[in-house]
Amino acid sequence: MNIKSTSKWRNLLSSLFKFRIIDLNISAFLVALLIILTFLTKYTAFKIINLNFEYLFYILLGFFVSLFPALIVALIGDTVSLFISGNIGFWHPVYAVVPLLITTISFFYFNVLRKLDRYKLLVPNIFITITNFSLILICYWQINNAIDSDYLRIGRVFGFTKISISLIYGLIWLMIAFQIICMITSIISIVKKNHKLSQFSIAFGIVSIIIVIFRWFYGPYAYFIFLQYVNYSPSREIASFYPIWMAAFALKSLISIPIYTAILFPTLLPFEFLRNRYILQNKQNQY
Repeated sequence: MNIKSTSKWRNLLSSLFKFRIIDLNISAFLVALLIILTFLTKYTAFKIINLNFEYLFYILLGFFVSLFPALIVALIGDTVSLFISGNIGFWHPVYAVVPLLITTISFFYFNVLRKLDRYKLLVPNIFITITNFSLILICYWQINNAIDSDYLRIGRVFGFTKISISLIYGLIWLMIAFQIICMITSIISIVKKNHKLSQFSIAFGIVSIIIVIFRWFYGPYAYFIFLQYVNYSPSREIASFYPIWMAAFALKSLISIPIYTAILFPTLLPFEFLRNRYILQNKQNQY
């Protein structure tokens, strides 16, 4: 019993702290990719997109690298991107914890799914359903309370801060279509044991979780705290701003979630191949 218990603790500590040569290579590749992405989204025409593509960087760290090395790399990546974008002077703990939390949640998300085996697709599909249902409720509430009957306010994306209600309906149908694709690919992957198809639901699931937590719920709070930091005003109360900002961020996710998922899904496939080949089959090259 003691031997088994010791072995479990050893495996747990190993999964959290171990750092392999392939981890170092992948981390360096991801940081280099983040640097290029930061340049493109800050100093070229792509800055008009105004999406947090670095979220995908932290998700991939959680997918591939052990937890504590991944946290160190996430911290390095965030600091480097702030220097490149010229925003290091606006560093604030309320935003600095986000890369670490996204990496941690992603790490446990992927590891829990690996443990669940054939039931793993239930988790992302449940989160996706909850997210879509919540989005429909938020859209319904916003449309019924809109001052301008033709447009709704969203977080800035592609240079726009307002979006037509007809386009909102179209984006809702796009999210529903994505969920249907998730359900179909999940069923096919289970029946035909096609692991590649299951990655779509897994990617959609983690993107939904991260966006809901860090954009819908935490985003308005972090934004309020940051505004207080750069331009303190004792008359401000978060209760009066939170619902408005949350709704704007949620509506923006109608655009961001499909885009993030469309990028993450094909990216996970080669990373899964690398993980299976170099980590599961070659455990000897570890520090």
